Amino acid sequence: MTLTAEQLKQITPGTPLDRCKVFVPHLNKFLPLYGIDTPIEVASFLSQILHESGGLKYLREIWGPTKAQSRYEGRADLGNIIKGDGKLFMGRGLIQLTGRTNYARMSKEIFGDDRLIRNPEILATPEYGVLASCIYWKWRGMDSIDDDNSITAETKKVNGGYNGLEDRQKYFDRAKAVLNIKPIS
Repeated sequence: MTLTAEQLKQITPGTPLDRCKVFVPHLNKFLPLYGIDTPIEVASFLSQILHESGGLKYLREIWGPTKAQSRYEGRADLGNIIKGDGKLFMGRGLIQLTGRTNYARMSKEIFGDDRLIRNPEILATPEYGVLASCIYWKWRGMDSIDDDNSITAETKKVNGGYNGLEDRQKYFDRAKAVLNIKPIS
């Protein structure tokens, strides 16, 4: 399926149409390459990336550091083993990829080298922000929605919990309406 900037604007009404026009070509290029190609899969994907990016506003985590962000430092499970890794490998891209390990893996996947370790800001561009989000989606096996027609399972996989579930569900419901997805019977 092909997404238009106007459809994306309807799904994320707070986002300027010009901003939607920046992302639509990348979404249309990368979504089908990573098997996110049915209307319901696109709606599910959009619900997550629109929440994580504040409606396409942020391709880089806003750094405080907050208490939660301070916990990135020294987290071996994220590969943040060098002092400063927590901030250096903060959330970037539309899905907010986090941690040295994920950046290294993503860099190998996209470029075949360690480019993202040397320049993590690459993920804060529209093209690579979308691409990395599609790749992450595939890594996490997030190809289908919950049986209850919500995005609860996807939220848990993306967020590690249910932070922003209500907001994600609103995006999902708007996407289903805009993409003319009929309710599951």
